[in-house]
Amino acid sequence: VEQGEGARGDWRSAHFGIFVGILEELRSMREADPTFEPARDVVPAYVHEPDDADAPTAIIGNAFTARVADLFDATYETALQALGRYFVHSTESNEQVATLAYVAKRLMSRGLLPLGIALTELPVGSDLYGPRAGASFTIVPATFYLLPHRNAAWHVLRHRVGELADRAAELAAEGPLPALLKVSTDLRALEARLAAEMPGREDVEEG
Repeated sequence: VEQGEGARGDWRSAHFGIFVGILEELRSMREADPTFEPARDVVPAYVHEPDDADAPTAIIGNAFTARVADLFDATYETALQALGRYFVHSTESNEQVATLAYVAKRLMSRGLLPLGIALTELPVGSDLYGPRAGASFTIVPATFYLLPHRNAAWHVLRHRVGELADRAAELAAEGPLPALLKVSTDLRALEARLAAEMPGREDVEEG
């Protein structure tokens, strides 16, 4: 209500107000230069045909692009898991709740943002000069099955972030996107943050 729509407080600083500002800037720039085009030739592209598609969809045929898209989707799922745990936390300490919020936000800003931009530099198919791949934000339903046990939820989250870091490092070594190495480094730092706040550590230390 406040951050999204701005129904209370200053709506211009809410998401809605920011989007309105972007639209106004785009209109102003195109009035000054009708040929101005701020985006690459990007289409929403999927690694696999979505089950609920009601229209033809672009399927990624380039193997490397598909792997980057899959990493984006996995990072998106993990961010949702971190947010889910944040909102339904059980016996986490204040510090652990803060860590969940920190990890969720960093997965978006240090994971989804650079990966999404990287996708727009990669071809959907074999034509290297054809349309670029846009993020599909694909998730599997199991993402929303919340783990009720605190320790298990944290172990799964830390393990998933570590896997994402590994996959980003592998792609950085194989492809033309040096930004992926920074993604891997940032994800590894998030894994370490989760490990440092892992529930159950205090039990071991006290014992």
